[in-house]
Amino acid sequence: MLPSTAFLPGLVFAACLALPAQAAITQTLSYGGYLTDAATGLPLGGGKDMDFRLFTQAAGGASVWNEQRCGASGVPVSNGRYQVEIGSQTAGGIPASVVSDRSALWLEVAVDPNDDCAGFEALSPRVRLEAAAYTFSALVASTAAYAAITGDMAVSADTDADGNGDVVLKTGAAERLRVQSAGRVGLGTATPVARLHVSSAGAVSTDEVLRVSSGTGTMQELVRVWGDGRVAVGTTSPSGVLLEVNGKTAVNSTLTVSGAVTANLFDSYRGEYIEIYLSQCGGPCGGNHALSTWTDIAAQGYSWTLGSNTAPDTFSHNGTGRITVNKAGTYLIRLHAMLIPVADANYAAYFCPSINGSADCSPNQSACGIRLGYYPAGWWTQYNGPFDFIRTLPAGTTIGYAYDPVQTLTYWAHDTYMALDVVRVN
Repeated sequence: MLPSTAFLPGLVFAACLALPAQAAITQTLSYGGYLTDAATGLPLGGGKDMDFRLFTQAAGGASVWNEQRCGASGVPVSNGRYQVEIGSQTAGGIPASVVSDRSALWLEVAVDPNDDCAGFEALSPRVRLEAAAYTFSALVASTAAYAAITGDMAVSADTDADGNGDVVLKTGAAERLRVQSAGRVGLGTATPVARLHVSSAGAVSTDEVLRVSSGTGTMQELVRVWGDGRVAVGTTSPSGVLLEVNGKTAVNSTLTVSGAVTANLFDSYRGEYIEIYLSQCGGPCGGNHALSTWTDIAAQGYSWTLGSNTAPDTFSHNGTGRITVNKAGTYLIRLHAMLIPVADANYAAYFCPSINGSADCSPNQSACGIRLGYYPAGWWTQYNGPFDFIRTLPAGTTIGYAYDPVQTLTYWAHDTYMALDVVRVN
């Protein structure tokens, strides 16, 4: 047996093994000791086969890493003393995970008495590894428990530009963020396929996958994405649709809608549109209509005036209260109504669009269209509009304003705020 007196004046164990700095650090451990012959007590010399092992406890247990040095790679011993750089015979040195994932390590040195790289005898006791004083700052930085930085800090990977070397952030054993050497960033995924890839495997409908905010208040939130694919812009509580935008949304090119368009209020400030108004009349100009079926107002001979027409090639007006659509497509038809009764009677009327001379009321309100109540003579009716109707129309369609009173109207009059707007949706 070869007794040994081991001492550590040359031990330099830097915690930078866990996180290399900007320049590459050799991940080795400097260690020195003293060997004597068991029989004579004299110091030994020459090359010795030795085995160096790291353990997580002072005695017993299995090693977490080892390196043997035999034959030509044996450890030189001179007058009993030896100095060795443990890890220098292993590709890449001592793995960073051996150090960073453990709170304490012990080094065990074993010597082969016969120098045949077999039958190693362990020296006792094991030596606990401790960091040199000037590596304390590296220790707290590598464990992320504390960092005092007065200037810029850079974390670099792939410094040799060989296309390898990702930056990975973990909490415990779980990976949280990865920056690939190609520049892709993954949150929740180790294999990002986009410049920024956010993955939430197993997320349910109530899980938030992404939130973008300009501040901490709810009114400052910009975008939310939930686990079931819902996206909310300008709102924190979407109504169950996949995309909800709370605020004006501009489409500067073609908007294609494959399904139905549902709108409580449809507005267009850039689209093609036309608007016409009924000419003002100051007395009982309506006469006695005695209607029992839907009637196109144009058939009553009233005079209409053109308010505006942004696309004469799309819309034309014939002066009788009807608009002709010259291009096939989807259109918004908007009706405004403000009526003045002449007789002292509590009558009511329904109105809706007239398509090619026939009323087309559904799906708004009921099949009878929109109801307007009449008030005693000299009173304005309540302003109950505008009302929107979405229709897909072929070229050549005429659009007008239809009405049908519940009872025969003795006399009635109109004001200029009875209007018809048509907006091209696509």
